[in-house]
Amino acid sequence: MGTLTSNISLQSGFTLIPALDLLDGQAVRLHKGDYDTAQQVAEDPLQTVASFAQAGARRIHIVDLSGARSGQSEHAGLIADIVKSVGVEVQVGGGIRSEQRLRELFDVGVSQAIVGTAAMEHPDLLASWARTWPGRILVGLDARSNTVALDGWLRDSEEGLFEAAQRVAALPIAGIVYTDIDRDGTGLGPNVERTAELARKIAPVPVIASGGVGNQNHISSIHSHREDGVRGLIVGKAIYHGTVDLGLCLSRFDQQ
Repeated sequence: MGTLTSNISLQSGFTLIPALDLLDGQAVRLHKGDYDTAQQVAEDPLQTVASFAQAGARRIHIVDLSGARSGQSEHAGLIADIVKSVGVEVQVGGGIRSEQRLRELFDVGVSQAIVGTAAMEHPDLLASWARTWPGRILVGLDARSNTVALDGWLRDSEEGLFEAAQRVAALPIAGIVYTDIDRDGTGLGPNVERTAELARKIAPVPVIASGGVGNQNHISSIHSHREDGVRGLIVGKAIYHGTVDLGLCLSRFDQQ
């Protein structure tokens, strides 16, 4: 498959994005980003993403947790197989810290790449990548309170969430993926207020929310802030646990 361009505009509407997190070849979920809490949630990653597409998902979110921790590409072959087989847009994050890795992902058909640690530690590189691939780079800002975490959430940055967001929003990026680490994997609901505040501060740059979705009401709460610039929501654990009906929620909330 050749390089794909993104067909889904994050500038308008709202995109509900099912998630697949990969650790040592398995589909897993973590609790608050703690690798020691990893639990396998599906037997076959390829079958899992196929079920997302069959439910009507227009975009799928994949995180290479092994790569996020090591800074190396740990699931390159599996991710390539997923992109080739699934037939919908795929955004990928985790351990993307070099131009070579970005090229590898785009060459196998990944629509957008999520850059986290490199975006915080190497702003000149981020600026170069954003200019090379305008609209193809998403910046991942994962935070505990107002502190952005790095290296798979194993250490903290000195730059605050809103400061970092405003810095990267000046670049031709596709948007920001904001994860509240303290909510991630808990099912207690996303940080709606901080997500909306972040979106308003960097408008018109789109924000994709992540972390904490436990039921349909949580999706509705985030969806209600799409006019603030919250253009998408990533849902993972709630799908696997059956507390969110993906097909039903896609029909209700996913809007072009």
